[in-house]
Amino acid sequence: MAQTQLIAGRFRQGKEIGVGGMGTVYLGMDTQTGEQVAIKVLKPDIVRDTPDLLERFEREGDALRRLNHPTIVKVLGTVEENGNHYIILEYVQGGSLRDYLEKTPQMPISQVLEIAIDLSDALGRAHRLNIVHRDIKPANVLLAEDGTPRLTDFGIAHIGDTSRMTQEGSIIGTMAYMPPEALAGKAVDVRGDIWSFGVMLYEMVTGRHPFVGESTAEMLFSIVKNDPPDILSLRDYEDFGSWGLPGLIYWMMEKDREKRPASARLVGAMVEHLMAGRELPQLNALSNYKGDTEDAELAPETAAELARSYTTAGFSVEKLNEQLANADIAASLRTTETVVEAQQVIQKERSQAQNRTAIVAVGVVIAIILLGAAGFAFLNSGNTNSAAFAVPRDCDAEPIAEGEFMILVAQPEYIDGDERDVQRFITDDLTEHLEQTIPNARYRVRNTETIVRDSDIAEQVAELCNAVVILWGNYDSQRVEITIQLGAEDAFPAPFIIPYDETRVIADGRYHLTNERQQTLAVGVIGSMNLAWASINEAYNLVEGLTITQLISDPQPEIVGSTASARYHQYIANYVNEPELAITFLDQAIVTNGGNALLYLGRALGYQRVSDIDAAQEDIDTARRLGPENWAMPDIMLANEAVYFQQDYESAVGLLDTYISTRPDAWFPYTYRGSVHYLLQNYDLARLDIEQALALNPVSNIPYASGVGLALRDADFVRTQALIQEAQRKFPNPSVLEQILSATFNEEAVSSPLTPFVSAFSNFSLGRWQAVINDANAIIETGVIHPDPYMLRGFAQCNLQDYESAEASYTEAINIAPDYTMLYFLRAEVRQRQGLGRALDALADLTVVTESEQATQFAPFTSLGVDITAQINCETIFDVDLTEFGFETGTEGTTGE
Repeated sequence: MAQTQLIAGRFRQGKEIGVGGMGTVYLGMDTQTGEQVAIKVLKPDIVRDTPDLLERFEREGDALRRLNHPTIVKVLGTVEENGNHYIILEYVQGGSLRDYLEKTPQMPISQVLEIAIDLSDALGRAHRLNIVHRDIKPANVLLAEDGTPRLTDFGIAHIGDTSRMTQEGSIIGTMAYMPPEALAGKAVDVRGDIWSFGVMLYEMVTGRHPFVGESTAEMLFSIVKNDPPDILSLRDYEDFGSWGLPGLIYWMMEKDREKRPASARLVGAMVEHLMAGRELPQLNALSNYKGDTEDAELAPETAAELARSYTTAGFSVEKLNEQLANADIAASLRTTETVVEAQQVIQKERSQAQNRTAIVAVGVVIAIILLGAAGFAFLNSGNTNSAAFAVPRDCDAEPIAEGEFMILVAQPEYIDGDERDVQRFITDDLTEHLEQTIPNARYRVRNTETIVRDSDIAEQVAELCNAVVILWGNYDSQRVEITIQLGAEDAFPAPFIIPYDETRVIADGRYHLTNERQQTLAVGVIGSMNLAWASINEAYNLVEGLTITQLISDPQPEIVGSTASARYHQYIANYVNEPELAITFLDQAIVTNGGNALLYLGRALGYQRVSDIDAAQEDIDTARRLGPENWAMPDIMLANEAVYFQQDYESAVGLLDTYISTRPDAWFPYTYRGSVHYLLQNYDLARLDIEQALALNPVSNIPYASGVGLALRDADFVRTQALIQEAQRKFPNPSVLEQILSATFNEEAVSSPLTPFVSAFSNFSLGRWQAVINDANAIIETGVIHPDPYMLRGFAQCNLQDYESAEASYTEAINIAPDYTMLYFLRAEVRQRQGLGRALDALADLTVVTESEQATQFAPFTSLGVDITAQINCETIFDVDLTEFGFETGTEGTTGE
């Protein structure tokens, strides 16, 4: 098979990296993403000779697709092509646990526990989906570069109630790790995986297999009949620091599967308890076993019995709570941040002797609650038929970078009908719209495998992952019900001025989807986010969100209810395309909750969009009265009105002073005020604001417009060049402000001077000369008297070799700002380019430059004499290597990245 084969037109097959019973694994490359993948190819001869194997291979792909867990190797696709069968898998670079054990036979106990907790979680996920792995062994655990495990090779997994892959009585799996019941030909359930897991843990801590023999027959006899060698005869007790792990391993390897832990979740709970450095409550009594001497040891069978009886003694809840108190871990339960999923199945008749068998069965579930000292707590909703809800100890979502905002999608609860991958469709939709719709978007959509059933648990999960929004709900055969809920208060970049709870009353919304493949929840997410942004005085994120909604055309689902929150979500759904209708929804919301300042602010925004400035002013005044004193959004709204509708820049400056006082750590307030100062030609004040904005790592090109203009006025060629190059690299979209104003307000706002001003400088940095001319003319047509539109137009005309027009534009700029030295330097060039007859005029301009206060900055160029255009001109001045002219360059002038 050619190593350069392209599979499915996308995955390029490379070198062989492994061979298994069913096929060969190759290193591959995803040609669309450039990422490495693993390509598992089923051997053609095996398909021919063993037809059942093809079904097993397909089941592996099906199992992996359904699992979708961070500690399970991800399946990226399955392909049948030209008679060959492939599974495209996540490539894990760190090798297998088997490879690691060959180098480190006795692993550090802390590392054993870390791998055990992750694999417990992975198996818990598989078992919850009714998937039994049936081949747990070190070779099927891959280790990522950071040491975290990935469970793989579900080729012989038993899924649900599907018919068995083998004849009754046959053996599946690697024999050394198979449970006794499998060797006896019995059906294997989740407790078989727990046995194999225990054998593997034994090997990890002791460096040897628990069951050996000189022949295969002797090894199998040992598995069925012999006890494993004492762990503490192979490794010192001091390495463990606790009897808990040996006891747990013995318990997992009980010959009688009825005596083993009943779930991987229970194993994980016990491991988590041990990781916290605490002994299991039932084993706290071990001090008694040591008696009067420190040397006394606890027999392995006693440790196993204690671990087992700890969860199978049939305790009442009252007795369990009493034992927790005696173990001095109740305080930990009260302060824990996570909860564990457990069935509330203690039946009323549990105190009766004839029901002891049933109580033993549910004791395992109760134990999960008991082990809360490792970070678990039991939530009782007050309904004895309701369940507690699972929250992972650690966030299982892929992390995000600093400055990004996580949108977390919980696993929707399956109710009835056909199971389907609802979470994936929702995630894909949100990723497309929130991450990819606009450049430099900072929203990141992530999944959690946690099933959330109420808002309190949603809040805890969001806090665990530091998510700003969490989506959770359920689905059945008819529809998907999703709640969009604000997440962790601390995940936002500033404190809530409007109280968080007051914001959530309006922000949280409930949606019904009838087709999760087509309908989008992105607009609802933006709506919830925008209320949070308004509550913390984050104006730019708010208008950026509206820009995203304007670009979404997919159908939206039904918004459930008639509360103020539902009306607000209907408002945001109609804001861009039907603003009048949107306003009526807020009318209804205000009738329901007229004391919420956010609703009046939202309606004022709607009135501004339809150019009803008087009505907007009235609602802004009401919002100001209802909101806290340090809430700046009403002032920002009035500043927007002054800048974009009235061109009253002096009034805007005073309003923006308040804005900056509430958000001194944010780039946008300084950008906004600095841009207004620049339009007013208050260059010293503008410089202070724009430098501060650039230092705060802006996420838009807006401050670069004034930044470049100020650098040109200062004749700072190094800074000008650096800012232009940085804007080119980070913000190639010159029309971002136009998009924002179009989505937030209307064409009147778009045509105000600030919009083409930013666009002109952005196009200037990109060398889009005709667009620069169009923007400059748009500014001039507004009646603003400012030198920059003429300067920018002249520079563009020079690049288009229209030197006479360029000279005229520069002259207009000089008439407005005769102290702007750069204009004379630029005009000298276009005069010289018009021929020898204009040489004296060019010389006159250069004389102004050499006699100005900025003569030193221009000296590297003016020293070339009158004929400088051969080396420096409008086409090269901001791209040329300035070091060739004696300038010292580096990071000066950038935002410090």
